[in-house]
Amino acid sequence: MAKVRATTADGETLFVNVIAFDSDVRASLHHLRDGDALAVAGSLVPKVWTDKQGNTRPALDMVAHRVIAVADTDH
Repeated sequence: MAKVRATTADGETLFVNVIAFDSDVRASLHHLRDGDALAVAGSLVPKVWTDKQGNTRPALDMVAHRVIAVADTDH
């Protein structure tokens, strides 16, 4: 399981909870570090969660079928 931060066109950050069942996809996610760029293909389910201040926030749950990671040479 992974948590991905995605930025919307208006600059809002959304959290995408990603789960994968394929071992190659899991391995790709496992090797990523905070800040790595990636593209994920899969099924997406929109959700809403409430923060500590009582504000509702959007979130997404995804079952990843494929991951493409952009290697960061700084690691």
